[in-house]
Amino acid sequence: MFYDNDVDLVRAVAEHAIAGFVAGEATIAVATTRHIAAFEAAMVDRGVDVAGARADGAWTAVDASHAMSRFIVDDRPDPDAFDAEIGRLVRDATAGGRTARVYGEMVALLWDDGHVGAAIELESLWNALRVEVEFT
Repeated sequence: MFYDNDVDLVRAVAEHAIAGFVAGEATIAVATTRHIAAFEAAMVDRGVDVAGARADGAWTAVDASHAMSRFIVDDRPDPDAFDAEIGRLVRDATAGGRTARVYGEMVALLWDDGHVGAAIELESLWNALRVEVEFT
């Protein structure tokens, strides 16, 4: 999905997360801290108890830059470190058969920083994880 502006993005991600909560699914956002704050504010505006959703595992928000600092090595994603950081996060969210929804900005951040090859490699790691663990 592509968005013309942050207002559309925030609305879409918040609505997607809320739909997941209603369906009993977990939602993970790996995004900039600015976007995470906006997603959570939009959910609060729609009556969501974000702290409660976080406590019961329905909502997990992770700073994309921090996450990448844990698995990007020499400007490339390390597959094992990605799995330890992101794969674990998704597997934890889907434990017990819960479906997960994932919104991520890491590929876009790498692309925007001119690390096109790393962005493509990271997208491939996401695709490989998707084969192992069911998430949208």
